[in-house]
Amino acid sequence: MPKAGQPVSLSLKWPKAASVKEFKVRVQTDLFAKWETIPTNVMGAAPDRVSLKTFDQPMPASYRVDVTLDDGQTAEIWGYFQVKK
Repeated sequence: MPKAGQPVSLSLKWPKAASVKEFKVRVQTDLFAKWETIPTNVMGAAPDRVSLKTFDQPMPASYRVDVTLDDGQTAEIWGYFQVKK
C-alpha cells in the first residue's frame, strides 16, 4: 500500500511478446470526481511498471487502464488502492 508523498506505480503483466499500440491510464480519488488521465509514454515493448503519480494525502484511489496491443487484443482493467498515512 502506498503512503502519502510516495510515488505510486502499477505492476503490469502481459501476454508473451506483447507490443502496445494504445495505452491509457486514469485515476479517480472521489466517487463523484472526474477521472484524471495520467500521461504515459507506453508504446511498443510492454513495460513491467507504469508510474501513476504521488498522492499528497491519505485517500482512496481507483484506477482504470485501457490497452490495445498491436495484434488487436484489448483489455479494460479496473482496480482500487488506499493511500495511507
